[in-house]
Amino acid sequence: MINLPFSSIHILFILLAYLVGSIPFGLLLLKFSTGEDIRKQGSGNIGTTNAFRAGGKITGLLTMFCDVAKGALMVCAAGYFFPAQLELAVYAGFFAILGHMFPIWLKFKGGKGVATTLGVMITLSLPIGLVAIASFITILLISRIVSLASIFAACITTIYSFSLYSQELQIMMVAINLLIIICHRDNIKRLLHGKEKKFF
Repeated sequence: MINLPFSSIHILFILLAYLVGSIPFGLLLLKFSTGEDIRKQGSGNIGTTNAFRAGGKITGLLTMFCDVAKGALMVCAAGYFFPAQLELAVYAGFFAILGHMFPIWLKFKGGKGVATTLGVMITLSLPIGLVAIASFITILLISRIVSLASIFAACITTIYSFSLYSQELQIMMVAINLLIIICHRDNIKRLLHGKEKKFF
């Protein structure tokens, strides 16, 4: 994150990425389908796992798709509108993820960023996106615990990111995956005490 010239249009685009990332699809979809507030259901989280538990498969899948898509969308939009400035795509992805984690609409209390990070990973670097998917699915099938799979995938992709040519992407991956692990701190405590719920 060194070479990006911070013109006003770049700053506005980064702000837009944050605002798009802040859209709480889990909250909106459950509200639309059942009239309930996802923040008062299950874990209270607005992300995919709680959307599955609170609203069922359709709401969960739609939440996952939308949260992945908003991260991917902003990265693709940065590449389309600013093709000469590749670093902007990394910034756009980073701030879309921050928007999901700390949405302005919900007093900065959002999700854990896993699905949105996946959307950003896939569009910035397909190999690292595939590594994330493979490691997540492997641990989920073994443990049946989403939080453990998410933490493991964050650790693996952080290590893998050091093989990438882009210093900007390396820094973003380390920062975002560290935030993902921090956001899972309560889950980590439950895992250590054997009290974390299985997904299936």
